[in-house]
Amino acid sequence: MAFVVFSTPVGYRLYDREKNRILALREEEFQALRSLKNGQPLGERGREIYARLNAAGYCEKSSIETILHPQTPIVDAFLSKKVGNLVLQVTQDCNLRCKYCEYSGNYYNRVHSKHKMSEEIALRAVDFFMERSSAVESPIIGFYGGEPFLEFGLIKKVVNYVNDAYADRNCGFNLTTNLTLLNDEIIKFVIKNNVHIMISIDGPEQIQNQNRVFESGKGSFDTVVEKAKKFKEANKDFFLKCHTNTAIAPDTEYEQIYDFFDNDALFGPLPSRISTISDSGVKEKAVYNDRFFEIQRRENFKQLLEMMGEIKPKSASQVFAGYRGDLKKTFTQLKTAGMQGVKVSHPGGPCMPGARKLFVDIYGNFYPCEKISEEKCFQIGNLWDGFDKERIKELLNVAKYTEDECKSCWAFAYCTTCAASMIETDKLSRERRMEKCNIVRSLTLSLFQDIETLKYYGYDFEGGTEG
Repeated sequence: MAFVVFSTPVGYRLYDREKNRILALREEEFQALRSLKNGQPLGERGREIYARLNAAGYCEKSSIETILHPQTPIVDAFLSKKVGNLVLQVTQDCNLRCKYCEYSGNYYNRVHSKHKMSEEIALRAVDFFMERSSAVESPIIGFYGGEPFLEFGLIKKVVNYVNDAYADRNCGFNLTTNLTLLNDEIIKFVIKNNVHIMISIDGPEQIQNQNRVFESGKGSFDTVVEKAKKFKEANKDFFLKCHTNTAIAPDTEYEQIYDFFDNDALFGPLPSRISTISDSGVKEKAVYNDRFFEIQRRENFKQLLEMMGEIKPKSASQVFAGYRGDLKKTFTQLKTAGMQGVKVSHPGGPCMPGARKLFVDIYGNFYPCEKISEEKCFQIGNLWDGFDKERIKELLNVAKYTEDECKSCWAFAYCTTCAASMIETDKLSRERRMEKCNIVRSLTLSLFQDIETLKYYGYDFEGGTEG
């Protein structure tokens, strides 16, 4: 039986995986189902409650017999014409030495080097990608480092090649940059070719300079601000389409970061994405203190208050506005069909390796995405032999590592764990997946609790307003 009972500020609830629905419970129903879930014997009244709910289709025995991703049979078809994003690792070098970087030496099989992608590899990768994205309306090509602008010459050649050879394909371009190498030529080029820019910046001066430093150890804040101002002066409208990307290091002054992105005149208007330090393939995981999670809970709560009109618009930090999107996405998902009668399925989480995103390293080898280290065991092909479809199917079906647990998990449809979350040294780890399972269940339950609270007080998820 794949269900969970939980309490909210507005009462008790049951989430049933087979129906994919949340049901309001009376306290005696909640207590009976909690006892059942904990393997405790039910009294006569408890058995009556269970029988009544079971007759209504709740708390039924799971029908899932086999863990298999539904896209497994169509891997060939997807990889032949629906590859959506190409990411070119144009260099493994960078002019900064950020202390938490995936190339800092803190991650397995990733270190800074002077190695870079050749023009031959880059253009061959573009042709491979274009031939396999015919069913994609707007294929996307991204440039990845290190610092991509160290190889601006190669980026220019790739963009110009695509615009000439594939002018009818409506191809888009993007990259993430530390901005320190920006100059007039680069600015004119990215504006002319509508290259979407993600700016890596960690916040105000003292925080930026704590981790994002040049090889000399000098902080990068002043340089980034200077270049951003230059960019904005060249074309304000284009600059305002840029995004910022922030990695929050442990034991940072978190509130200073949030205040910076809410109020800074230069970077504040830009959409921001803030995340913790990646633990995919890391040697030693970053540990965040209680204060970090307390602030996160407080700010998410303020999002709820603003959604309900209980506090003034923009009183809640825009840094956490993404939580609203998570709530609405989950609310929509709760309206879809459940798992009743389904015998073969796979938890949410994995995208099809090589289809949603194809990462090509400097040597022409394929990997599922830039989040996965370039270990041989994660390689899914290369430019000469094409896709390794059997390996892709293995990485698509990572829940087989925890098959028994997944079959009975109430958060099956809301799982977000993919291969990138399971890396331990040079292999996929069942233990790492189980660690992520606990986090996923906790986050999903928080979303359910907040959705039920908003609904109780009349929030209209369809219209986006309070009742």
